[in-house]
Amino acid sequence: MRVMSDGSLVINSTRVGDSGQYACLANNVAGFLTRQVTLKVQEPPHILRPQLTSEIPNFGSRVLLNCPVTGIPPPEIMWLKDGVPVNTYETLVFDNGTLILNSVQGSDSGRYECVAVNEVGNVSIYIDVTVHVKPQIQDADSITLITVQLNDRVDMFCEIVNSVPPADIIWYKNGERLPSQDPNYFTQSANQVLTFTSIQTSDVGTYECRANNKAGETNKIFNVEVQVLPVIDGISPGSGQVDPIQITLTKEDTIDLPCHASGNPEPTIRWFKDGQLVTHNTPGVSVRNRGTVLSISRASVIHAGQFTCLATSGIGNATKVFIISVNVPPVIADSELQNLTVIQSRRVYLQCPTVAIPVATIRWYKDNELIHRSQHNVILRDNNMTLEIRDAQLSNNGHYYCIASNIIGESRKSFNLEVHVPPQPPITSPTTTSVDASGSVTLNCESNGYPPPTIRWMKNGMFISPASSRYQGNGLR
Repeated sequence: MRVMSDGSLVINSTRVGDSGQYACLANNVAGFLTRQVTLKVQEPPHILRPQLTSEIPNFGSRVLLNCPVTGIPPPEIMWLKDGVPVNTYETLVFDNGTLILNSVQGSDSGRYECVAVNEVGNVSIYIDVTVHVKPQIQDADSITLITVQLNDRVDMFCEIVNSVPPADIIWYKNGERLPSQDPNYFTQSANQVLTFTSIQTSDVGTYECRANNKAGETNKIFNVEVQVLPVIDGISPGSGQVDPIQITLTKEDTIDLPCHASGNPEPTIRWFKDGQLVTHNTPGVSVRNRGTVLSISRASVIHAGQFTCLATSGIGNATKVFIISVNVPPVIADSELQNLTVIQSRRVYLQCPTVAIPVATIRWYKDNELIHRSQHNVILRDNNMTLEIRDAQLSNNGHYYCIASNIIGESRKSFNLEVHVPPQPPITSPTTTSVDASGSVTLNCESNGYPPPTIRWMKNGMFISPASSRYQGNGLR
């Protein structure tokens, strides 16, 4: 300190200790004067801890983040997390600047900044908080049941959804740790996936993945069951395509179709006829011995087709197919004599719908003459089941019949066809005729058609009564 010639007091390199009450006294022979001066020395904020530190609390614990600050005037303290002001409604800050985090969660991890500010300046320090979180496994609370077929690939997922620090994962089977090396399985994704490339019945059991870190341990359970596909007659599903069994029956025959199935779980056997389930209502067919035998009694045409034995379990199915042929003579629907008429120049169809096994050969005849496919206006269609006559003419009148035959027998259906010809325009000649009063006159009107047309006469738009004695002729009635 030094006093200047003008009476000023100069203090160099002020310190906090220089703060206080100063008095200036001026006096002479005439008297004296005193003046009071208060000096406040301000100090910028200073935080009494390193610029960057770290805290590693456990999940759910209470954390105190200290920020001891000095400064004149006393600094104001503000906390930020990852650059965003801390919500004072969710956290507590003591007067000494300590930030309290109660029951920390994984979301509380981050970089916290303590900022101290007064009139002189400001200062910050940083605290990196890393909350240790016990490993969390997806669906850890539920046991996963894995049901697979023999030789299938199996993946067991032990997905870690949260863990700080990263978890170590170890796999166990039936309580014993799995060897790290085995030709039938491997692990991937940091042991989060256990993979069996070709599962075997020896791999059945309870598997457990245990994930642990410094905060604790979590596990997940898997129950693995290996099942075997249904097998019929001991033929493995991998043996390739098995050809259907062809069986030919004669009408009224009886036969048993066997189907012995095995598997794990035990398969259920059902029978189908041409895709439709066989039931107790299926005529002439019965299923017995828990589906292992299907019996056909008194075989008929309705039994011809494909019978399929389907063995089903929860993991798959197997089939055994029988193709049944029943030799039956041809049967023509509605085989009664059919009388048909058609207008001249129009089209007519003669139908001979036939059911036969083996398929029948159908021939057509007109008046005992065989009809060929190339005959004039006659066309055979639908495997000869339909005879089509286009542009029917009188020459097509006659007696037709179809004969359906196979190696078992034959059947016949007859038709009488009559072609009707519309009446032709009447021929009148002359159109004007004169006659003397009291004389007689004949007016001609001839018309052709089949059947022969009926002729009637009109005068001035009115039909002529047949009771009139003045008129006579075939057209009066």
